[in-house]
Amino acid sequence: MPKSCDPDEIALKSFFLGPQAENAELVRHSFQRIIDRWIVWRQSRFPDDGRAISAYDKMTPEFQSDIRRIDAMVEHLLQRFESEVPKFSPRYIGHMFSEISLPALFGHCISLLHNPNNVSAEASRVGVQIEQEAINELLTMCGFDHRTGTGHFTSGGTIANFEAAIRAKWRLSLWLSAACAGKLHKLWDGSFFDAANLGWQRYNELIRQLKGSEETLADFAIYDRSARSASRRIEATLGSYYDPVILVPAHRHYSWEKISVLLGYGRENLLTIELDQHGTASIRDLEQKIAWCRQNQRPIAMIISVLGTTEMGLVDPIHKIHDLIHRYNRSSGINTWHHVDAAFGGFFCSLKDSHGLIDEQFNRDLNSVRFADSVTIDPHKLGYVPYACGAFLIRDQRFNRIPTQESPYIDFQKSDTSHFTIEGSRSAAGATATWLTAKTIGFNRDGYGRILNRTIEATRVLRRALQETIQDVHIPTAADTNILCFCVGRSGESITAVNARTQKIFEHFSPYKESDFFVSKTEIDINCYHEFLKANFPDWYPDKDSSRLMLIRVCLMNPFFTSAEPNVSYPEAFAKSLANILKHYNASEKICV
Repeated sequence: MPKSCDPDEIALKSFFLGPQAENAELVRHSFQRIIDRWIVWRQSRFPDDGRAISAYDKMTPEFQSDIRRIDAMVEHLLQRFESEVPKFSPRYIGHMFSEISLPALFGHCISLLHNPNNVSAEASRVGVQIEQEAINELLTMCGFDHRTGTGHFTSGGTIANFEAAIRAKWRLSLWLSAACAGKLHKLWDGSFFDAANLGWQRYNELIRQLKGSEETLADFAIYDRSARSASRRIEATLGSYYDPVILVPAHRHYSWEKISVLLGYGRENLLTIELDQHGTASIRDLEQKIAWCRQNQRPIAMIISVLGTTEMGLVDPIHKIHDLIHRYNRSSGINTWHHVDAAFGGFFCSLKDSHGLIDEQFNRDLNSVRFADSVTIDPHKLGYVPYACGAFLIRDQRFNRIPTQESPYIDFQKSDTSHFTIEGSRSAAGATATWLTAKTIGFNRDGYGRILNRTIEATRVLRRALQETIQDVHIPTAADTNILCFCVGRSGESITAVNARTQKIFEHFSPYKESDFFVSKTEIDINCYHEFLKANFPDWYPDKDSSRLMLIRVCLMNPFFTSAEPNVSYPEAFAKSLANILKHYNASEKICV
C-alpha cells in the first residue's frame, strides 16, 4: 500500500502480523495479556483451597527432569515446524490459506486456554453464546435474517455439506411419510412424485388431520427403517418408489461423492449438471435435468450451487438457479432444497452491492445467496481463521431438523445446537476466532470487503504481469475471485506436452521443497470444460491426446501481495521467475530434440 493511500486501507495492516513480523510487539503484548489474564483467572477461583504443587515439589530431581524433557521436546517441535511451508508470506500463493488475522489468532487462543466443549451449555457456558453470536454475523453477511435463521460451526466444509444433505433427506422422509399416512387414512391422494414434493403447508395440515405427531410416521420413515424396508412400505402405499437424486454441477467439491455414498443416495443418483461457456452450471442443462426428473418421477432432494469452486474460483449463476427453482415451484409444485456450497467464496458476500469493485452479475449472485435454504462457509479459508473452522447456515430455523438422540449424561438446553449436529463434541475455538474478527474487522464492505477487494485486484495485477512477461501463457477468464489458473502452451501443441511443462513449473514452485514462490496445481476434465476452454481460447486449443489438462493454480489471499513498501514487487518477481524456468525448460527441450 502506498503511503498516500486511504487511512482506512492503512488501518487494515493492524489486523495482521505482517510478512516480516512487523507487528511483533503488538502480538507479544497481546499474547502476554492473554496468558496473564488466564493465569489470574485460575488463581482467583477457589483461592482458599490451597496449592496442589508446592515449592518443594518443583525442586525435586524428578520434577526438574520432567521439566527439562518437556523443554527439550518443545524446542524440538519448534525446530521441526520451522521447516513448515511459509504460508504467511506473500510468496505463498498456493492453496486456500494464508496469513491468519490477529483477531482470529487471539480469539482462537483464548478459547483453547479455556477449552470449552460446545456440545452443550453445560460444558460451555460462554462458548455456546459466542458461537450463536458468530453465526448471526455470518447469517447477516450472507443476507439471511439472523432472527429466523440459524446454524452452527463444523470442522470444515465437508461436514457442513453433509449437514445440508441430511436435512434435505430428513425433509423428504417426513413428506413421504406424511403422504403415506394420509393415503392410508384417505386424507390425501397423489402420486409418489407429488408426495416427495408435498411442501410444509400440506405436511402440517396432514399432521393436524392425523391428530398425531412425527412419531406416528415411523412406519414409512427412510431414517427409522432400512432403505429396502422403507421403500417397500412406501411403494405398497403410494404405488411406486423411486430413488431421490442430487443435482450438482460438474465442478463440484469432492465431498459430494462422499455424501451420496455415505448417506445412501448412491453414487449413481448424483446427477451432474453440465458446465457452460463460463465454466459454471448450465441453466439450460439444469432445466433439462429437472424436466427429466419430473417425467421419470425422480424426487430432487437437493440442487447445489457453488460460490467459488475449489479448482478455479468460479461462481455459478446463483440468481438464475434460484429463479429457475422458484419458477418450477410456482408452476409445478416442485419443492427442492437449494444449497449453496460457499466453502471458499462465502466471504465475498461482504462485497455485495460494492458497485465498481465487482461486476453486476457477480453482485446478483452474491445477493441471491439469501434465497438459498442453506449455505456452507469456511472461515478457515477467506475468513483468515485458523484450522479447522467451517460453518453450516440455514435460512429458516424451523427447517433445521435431523434425527436427534438424547444423551443421559448431557443436560441439553433449548439453546444448544448439538441436538442438530453431526458432530457431538465441538471446539469453540473456530467460533471464537470468527466472532472476534467480526467484531473488529467486520464482515462488511469496509472490513473484509476491503481485504478481499485487495486480493481480487492482486489477481488482476498478476494476470497482467504474466501476460506481459510470458509468451504463450493461457489464463482462463474467471469470476471476480482471487484464484488464477494458467498453463503455457504453443499453438498446435498436445495436451500431454502442455501438461509436462506445467508439471515442471509446479516442481520448481513446489511446497515440497524450498523455492522463491509456492503454488498449487489442478487438473480439469477436457470434456466437462469443453465449452469453457473453447470460449476462453478461441485461438489456442491443444491437440486432444489426453482427457485432462493440468493447470498451475494460485490463490492470492495474502493481503500484502501488492504492497508498495517491500523491496520486491511480488507479481513481477513471480512472472520473472516463471520466465526463467521456461527459458531453461525450452532450452532442454531443444537439446532433447
